[in-house]
Amino acid sequence: MAATSGLADEQTREEVKRLRDEFVDLNAERMQYMQAFERTKRTNEGVILVLRDENKQLKQQVAEMQSGTHSATSSGLTETDQEGLIGEVTLWRSKQDGLSHSVKVLSAQYSQLREEFMSLHRQRSTAIDTPEMRTVRSLENRLDKAMLK
Repeated sequence: MAATSGLADEQTREEVKRLRDEFVDLNAERMQYMQAFERTKRTNEGVILVLRDENKQLKQQVAEMQSGTHSATSSGLTETDQEGLIGEVTLWRSKQDGLSHSVKVLSAQYSQLREEFMSLHRQRSTAIDTPEMRTVRSLENRLDKAMLK
Protein backbone atom coordinates (compact mmCIF):
# COMPACT_ATOMS: atom_id res chain seq x y z
CA MET A 1 0.00 0.00 0.00
CA ALA A 2 2.91 2.34 0.71
CA ALA A 3 4.20 1.70 -2.82
CA THR A 4 0.80 2.61 -4.25
CA SER A 5 0.71 5.76 -2.15
CA GLY A 6 4.26 6.65 -3.27
CA LEU A 7 3.29 6.07 -6.89
CA ALA A 8 0.21 8.27 -6.50
CA ASP A 9 2.33 10.95 -4.82
CA GLU A 10 4.84 10.80 -7.66
CA GLN A 11 2.07 11.05 -10.27
CA THR A 12 0.55 13.96 -8.37
CA ARG A 13 3.90 15.73 -8.26
CA GLU A 14 4.44 15.16 -11.97
CA GLU A 15 0.95 16.44 -12.76
CA VAL A 16 1.47 19.52 -10.58
CA LYS A 17 4.83 20.18 -12.25
CA ARG A 18 3.32 19.75 -15.71
CA LEU A 19 0.44 22.10 -14.88
CA ARG A 20 2.81 24.65 -13.35
CA ASP A 21 5.00 24.57 -16.48
CA GLU A 22 1.95 24.88 -18.72
CA PHE A 23 0.72 27.85 -16.71
CA VAL A 24 4.10 29.57 -16.96
CA ASP A 25 4.14 29.01 -20.74
CA LEU A 26 0.61 30.35 -21.15
CA ASN A 27 1.42 33.32 -18.98
CA ALA A 28 4.53 34.14 -21.03
CA GLU A 29 2.59 33.81 -24.28
CA ARG A 30 -0.18 36.08 -22.96
CA MET A 31 2.36 38.68 -21.85
CA GLN A 32 3.99 38.68 -25.31
CA TYR A 33 0.60 39.12 -26.94
CA MET A 34 -0.27 41.96 -24.59
CA GLN A 35 3.05 43.71 -25.29
CA ALA A 36 2.52 43.40 -29.04
CA PHE A 37 -1.00 44.70 -28.61
CA GLU A 38 0.24 47.70 -26.62
CA ARG A 39 2.87 48.53 -29.27
CA THR A 40 0.26 48.35 -32.03
CA LYS A 41 -2.15 50.41 -30.00
CA ARG A 42 0.44 53.15 -29.41
CA THR A 43 1.35 53.17 -33.10
CA ASN A 44 -2.29 53.43 -34.13
CA GLU A 45 -2.92 56.22 -31.65
CA GLY A 46 -0.03 58.19 -33.16
CA VAL A 47 -1.38 57.67 -36.67
CA ILE A 48 -4.83 58.75 -35.53
CA LEU A 49 -3.44 61.95 -34.03
CA VAL A 50 -1.64 62.79 -37.27
CA LEU A 51 -4.78 62.05 -39.29
CA ARG A 52 -6.90 64.19 -36.96
CA ASP A 53 -4.53 67.12 -37.39
CA GLU A 54 -4.52 66.75 -41.16
CA ASN A 55 -8.29 66.34 -41.14
CA LYS A 56 -8.67 69.49 -39.04
CA GLN A 57 -6.54 71.48 -41.48
CA LEU A 58 -8.46 70.15 -44.46
CA LYS A 59 -11.77 70.95 -42.76
CA GLN A 60 -10.58 74.49 -42.20
CA GLN A 61 -9.61 74.80 -45.84
CA VAL A 62 -12.98 73.44 -46.96
CA ALA A 63 -14.82 75.77 -44.57
CA GLU A 64 -12.84 78.72 -45.91
CA MET A 65 -13.64 77.70 -49.48
CA GLN A 66 -17.32 77.27 -48.74
CA SER A 67 -17.61 80.57 -46.85
CA GLY A 68 -16.05 82.45 -49.70
CA THR A 69 -13.22 83.96 -47.64
CA HIS A 70 -10.79 81.83 -49.52
CA SER A 71 -11.91 82.24 -53.11
CA ALA A 72 -10.80 79.93 -55.87
CA THR A 73 -9.23 82.75 -57.81
CA SER A 74 -7.13 84.04 -54.92
CA SER A 75 -5.86 80.60 -54.03
CA GLY A 76 -5.37 79.54 -57.60
CA LEU A 77 -7.76 76.60 -57.19
CA THR A 78 -10.27 75.70 -59.81
CA GLU A 79 -13.55 73.96 -59.15
CA THR A 80 -11.93 70.68 -60.13
CA ASP A 81 -9.18 71.25 -57.58
CA GLN A 82 -11.77 72.09 -54.93
CA GLU A 83 -13.69 68.91 -55.70
CA GLY A 84 -10.44 66.99 -55.50
CA LEU A 85 -9.75 68.46 -52.06
CA ILE A 86 -13.25 67.61 -50.89
CA GLY A 87 -12.74 64.06 -52.13
CA GLU A 88 -9.42 63.92 -50.31
CA VAL A 89 -11.07 65.16 -47.10
CA THR A 90 -13.69 62.46 -47.47
CA LEU A 91 -10.98 59.85 -47.97
CA TRP A 92 -9.10 60.99 -44.86
CA ARG A 93 -12.33 60.97 -42.86
CA SER A 94 -13.02 57.40 -43.89
CA LYS A 95 -9.45 56.40 -42.98
CA GLN A 96 -9.85 58.07 -39.59
CA ASP A 97 -13.14 56.29 -39.02
CA GLY A 98 -11.55 52.96 -39.92
CA LEU A 99 -8.63 53.53 -37.58
CA SER A 100 -10.93 54.68 -34.78
CA HIS A 101 -12.93 51.51 -35.23
CA SER A 102 -9.82 49.31 -35.12
CA VAL A 103 -8.65 51.09 -31.96
CA LYS A 104 -12.02 50.37 -30.34
CA VAL A 105 -11.86 46.71 -31.39
CA LEU A 106 -8.29 46.34 -30.14
CA SER A 107 -9.18 48.08 -26.89
CA ALA A 108 -12.05 45.64 -26.37
CA GLN A 109 -9.72 42.71 -27.08
CA TYR A 110 -7.19 44.15 -24.66
CA SER A 111 -9.83 44.46 -21.94
CA GLN A 112 -10.96 40.89 -22.53
CA LEU A 113 -7.40 39.56 -22.43
CA ARG A 114 -6.65 41.56 -19.32
CA GLU A 115 -9.73 40.08 -17.60
CA GLU A 116 -8.66 36.57 -18.64
CA PHE A 117 -5.16 37.24 -17.37
CA MET A 118 -6.46 38.49 -14.04
CA SER A 119 -8.77 35.47 -13.79
CA LEU A 120 -5.85 33.10 -14.45
CA HIS A 121 -3.76 34.97 -11.93
CA ARG A 122 -6.49 34.63 -9.29
CA GLN A 123 -6.88 30.93 -10.13
CA ARG A 124 -3.15 30.42 -9.83
CA SER A 125 -2.98 32.07 -6.41
CA THR A 126 -5.93 30.03 -5.14
CA ALA A 127 -4.57 26.80 -6.65
CA ILE A 128 -1.25 27.20 -4.85
CA ASP A 129 -2.82 27.26 -1.36
CA THR A 130 -5.31 24.39 -1.63
CA PRO A 131 -5.28 21.61 0.99
CA GLU A 132 -4.11 19.17 -1.68
CA MET A 133 -1.13 21.36 -2.52
CA ARG A 134 -0.23 21.64 1.16
CA THR A 135 -0.37 17.86 1.40
CA VAL A 136 1.82 17.52 -1.69
CA ARG A 137 4.36 19.99 -0.25
CA SER A 138 4.45 18.19 3.10
CA LEU A 139 4.95 14.86 1.31
CA GLU A 140 7.74 16.38 -0.78
CA ASN A 141 9.38 17.67 2.39
CA ARG A 142 9.14 14.23 3.99
CA LEU A 143 10.64 12.65 0.90
CA ASP A 144 13.50 15.17 0.92
CA LYS A 145 14.18 14.45 4.60
CA ALA A 146 14.07 10.69 3.98
CA MET A 147 16.51 11.02 1.07
CA LEU A 148 18.90 13.06 3.20
CA LYS A 149 19.00 10.36 5.89
